[in-house]
Amino acid sequence: MALFGTKRCAIRNATVVLLVLLSACGGGGSGRGSVAPAQGPGPITKAERDDAARFAAQASFGMTYAQIQSIARTPRDQWIDSQIALPPTLQLPTAVDIFNRREAGEFSAFEEDVEYLIYARRLAWWHNTVTAPDTLRQRVAFALSQIFVVSDNVDALLVYPDALSTYYDLMLTNAFGNFRDLLYDVTTSPAMGLYLSHLNNRRSDPANNIFPDENFAREVMQLFSIGLFELNQDGSVQIGSNGLPLPTYSNADIAEFAKVFTGFSFGGDAAFFGNIDAPVFSLPMQMFDVAHEPGEKRLLRGTVLPAGQTGLEDVNAAIDNLFEHPNVGPFIGKQLIQRLVTSNPSPAYISRISAVFADNGRGERGDLAAVVRAILLDPEATQRPTGAQQTSGKLQEPVVRYVS
Repeated sequence: MALFGTKRCAIRNATVVLLVLLSACGGGGSGRGSVAPAQGPGPITKAERDDAARFAAQASFGMTYAQIQSIARTPRDQWIDSQIALPPTLQLPTAVDIFNRREAGEFSAFEEDVEYLIYARRLAWWHNTVTAPDTLRQRVAFALSQIFVVSDNVDALLVYPDALSTYYDLMLTNAFGNFRDLLYDVTTSPAMGLYLSHLNNRRSDPANNIFPDENFAREVMQLFSIGLFELNQDGSVQIGSNGLPLPTYSNADIAEFAKVFTGFSFGGDAAFFGNIDAPVFSLPMQMFDVAHEPGEKRLLRGTVLPAGQTGLEDVNAAIDNLFEHPNVGPFIGKQLIQRLVTSNPSPAYISRISAVFADNGRGERGDLAAVVRAILLDPEATQRPTGAQQTSGKLQEPVVRYVS
């Protein structure tokens, strides 16, 4: 059987999947408390343990009691910095290893007719999430994957499991990088190109009633960068003179951005525009200028892309146009706060994170490592809840609770 082939399978009981994973793949996550605890007088108090447990719930998928004890007196910024310094534990290599070990006969619990390649990707996620030492990166990548959503409900993304493993690895490698790079990598990902249909999106041909697909152009604004309405830096919606929220973009803007995202197809040695029979998910999509929409494109806030640019020049300019929009800090910052710390952050909390997104203190915009550090070290994340604050925080999502 070729690795990551095309045969479909019937997904078996998730409990069996997890049991096989834990028994076969081992690992104990010992690196999660890798920073030596700071010394303090006397035994660790209940309050210190509670603080450490709350931090663990925000910054990881969960820690053992011993690990919580080990970080109880570790400075939080020191632990965060040590986690950021760890190399990413990627999903695709783990999936390949799991698949190869099954082929070698290690996973006898599965029936012979089970197509294991699909399990390999899902098992890789569980294995890395439970055991990887870079637990903060794993948690942030999961949060990002809930913003930059793709799904194996699309058949090709199910039957080529390396598609989503490679895509998830973009979340891992960019978790502490720059948001602009993440947005570009998502845009050029063949998994996203297939999911939101800008792969093989071709230039206009009015005579044959062909116009650029607008799916990704809409979603990259609505979901991945700026949202529906103009925001203040504290996340509140700006209201126009008519008493209604000010929209960030119009249907005309969607049509203009759709022109930008034309000309992409699968990459690889035998690449050609329109290829659907030999998908390559391990490489970014390739731009074919012959299929890219010519002419100028009018983007947000008065930006006009001149005619005559290459397709990738247009794409980079469009990514810059979105990245520099003042909405990105509060729009993305609020969602990361909600995924990690609290469902209802205060306007002041959002404003502080927006400021860090705009400038990490060294003149860099979009530094996700600085944003994550600020989210976890903010007073609203670290303070002990009392009185009315007893209702702060967030319910654990089922999958996070299960991993814990």
